[in-house]
Amino acid sequence: MARRLADEGWSKDDVRRSLHAEARVPVAAWQSWWLRATARQWPGWVTEASGTLPVLREPGDITVVVAGADLAIPQLAYFPSWGFPPCRITREIAAPIDLIG
Repeated sequence: MARRLADEGWSKDDVRRSLHAEARVPVAAWQSWWLRATARQWPGWVTEASGTLPVLREPGDITVVVAGADLAIPQLAYFPSWGFPPCRITREIAAPIDLIG
């Protein structure tokens, strides 16, 4: 999938922006899921939304990871962080130089 997107001219930033623009839920549905579950103060980007709500505050809150092998079918994974508060810790792991080639 990463190769296909790259061949079409997409960068990781393009993927982040597209996901942020398209990954939305109706505000009323989101409120029924979360506002009854907790009494915490929600951030402005949540309370100010009308119509639909992005599942994350901004594209930079999305971590795009490329891993795996060259397979005939796309392999995708989704690791939810629940959007608020952002809660991810990432670290690049590099293959030993003798395995790259």
